[in-house]
Amino acid sequence: MPLYWNLDSQERLLTAEAIGGVTRGEADALLDTLEAAGVEAMTYRKLFDGSRGHAAMAAADRPMRMFREVARARRWIATQAKATPRL
Repeated sequence: MPLYWNLDSQERLLTAEAIGGVTRGEADALLDTLEAAGVEAMTYRKLFDGSRGHAAMAAADRPMRMFREVARARRWIATQAKATPRL
């Protein structure tokens, strides 16, 4: 799976970058793996950078937008509420 990721616990942000083709199932598998490892990735805001690849993603049940520029995506995600950590 050509999907690279970074977790920023201070910003509560998961950034994933696609290199080549990535399906929604592969992106979900990444989240499942992180969750199984005890990482609270599901509570983090998520930024998926597909600028160096192509994605076949379906609509999500959470706020989701597609951008052509990472800077615009980062500005948008900065306006999204950070989840409160589970205790």
